[in-house]
Amino acid sequence: MSVLRVSRLCLFSALGLLALVLTGCAFNGGSTAIAPVGSGSTNAGSGTARVALGGKVYGGQQPISGAAVTLWAAGTSASYGTGATSVATTTTDTNGNFSFNTAGVSPCTTGQYLYITSVGGDPGAGTNQYAALMAALPTPCGPGTASTYVVVNEVTTVASVTALQQFMSITPGGSPAWTIGVPAANVTGLANAFLQVGNLAGIATGTSGPTTATSTINSVTYTTTITPDSTKINTLADILGACINTAGSSVCTSLFTDTTPGSSLAPTDTIQAAYYLATNAGGLSLPAHGATQGEPYYLCNTYVTGTAPFQPSGACSSGSTTYPTDWAIGVSWSTSNGTATVGTATPYSLAIDGGGNIWTAYSCGASSTSCTDTANDTTNGPAYVTEFNPQGQVQFTPVSSTKMTAGPGLTPGITGSTYALLAGAPFSLAIDTANNAWFDSYSGANPLTPANLGGVVTEIAPGGASTGYVIAASKPGAMAIDGGNNNLSGRCAVV
Repeated sequence: MSVLRVSRLCLFSALGLLALVLTGCAFNGGSTAIAPVGSGSTNAGSGTARVALGGKVYGGQQPISGAAVTLWAAGTSASYGTGATSVATTTTDTNGNFSFNTAGVSPCTTGQYLYITSVGGDPGAGTNQYAALMAALPTPCGPGTASTYVVVNEVTTVASVTALQQFMSITPGGSPAWTIGVPAANVTGLANAFLQVGNLAGIATGTSGPTTATSTINSVTYTTTITPDSTKINTLADILGACINTAGSSVCTSLFTDTTPGSSLAPTDTIQAAYYLATNAGGLSLPAHGATQGEPYYLCNTYVTGTAPFQPSGACSSGSTTYPTDWAIGVSWSTSNGTATVGTATPYSLAIDGGGNIWTAYSCGASSTSCTDTANDTTNGPAYVTEFNPQGQVQFTPVSSTKMTAGPGLTPGITGSTYALLAGAPFSLAIDTANNAWFDSYSGANPLTPANLGGVVTEIAPGGASTGYVIAASKPGAMAIDGGNNNLSGRCAVV
């Protein structure tokens, strides 16, 4: 099984949507990114993509001139948060523009995971030594990297640090003060953390908003709308901007004090402040300020003043009832096949496999007009199981039936028969070490006979092929997979 580095904020559900905090999880990259970062050609035979990569650095909505801009390749063979290497360096012009363009080309090695940092420069108020910004490219170096345009600002900084926090380390006062890297055993996790940056912000625009991912299976197009918590991202960006859009004033040192957790060293730039906020999403202790509403409210109320550069942002004025209570950034998924919601409507159970693909077990319910109740179960309706890759693309037609084979409590005549999956309790999923999903359910109107064979366990392989097993006696319970790859039902059946 792939090594997983799963964030404590990795997964949760919300009413009517599959809501995922995907950032920092060991997710497997797909063949098509949600937001491709460009197109171009490779230097054939060299293994290196020749890249004329550039963009613009902003502090808020103001260009930053004279900033030191570096293109980095994340480490992929050392330990977590180490091993990054500098690929190219440049300086922004008077309008904040930059290009990694040495003698017409700026090389990165195909497959490298890239991020851009900007340090210092003048945002219009004077040179600010504390201003540090980041933009991570969602897809690795390759043909699509050529001629990429990247906006580096506070929004891309929040998105990049949030997505990559578990693969990032900081050294206040160091050079560089921050590094991204991963052991070779978990390059899959790193790849998909980079991929999630594109779920949180558009690298080409420097803004946060919904994106879509589509796949077509058996002539049916599935569209997933991926909606980040843009208000919270903008609020964090505005907090960083309070320092960045100055000449390194006392606002910066005050912000750094207010974002330092416990006995840690205070940050010396705004990327480090963003890292402390991302890794302490529940909020920091601020005993010196006595903010009864908590640190997220205090930072918002203190540093987001006037007309904030990124909108909409949190309402943090005194008397506001909508201020942020934490810094966890959620991402909601909603998928449609054109006529019905798929996989993300009332998901009863969610699971993530060793490659980072997301499996859901769900039901439209018997009263829904968007589902066909093939099981004739007037109580719970049919059940469905499907798989998404980390980009949000549906991987196969949702499984709603299974062919029965030999298993515990098998009754003659059931082998080889196909039965609909039913949405009875407990309706749970588990993933084995071969990345097969196991699903169990029960319904009083289950067509299996005799009546005491009310439980069914179904094994669903990647790609959607399924095999069903009967559990004798009572309702199945929650499931787990043991070290021998056996599926263990809560009713003690083993398959």
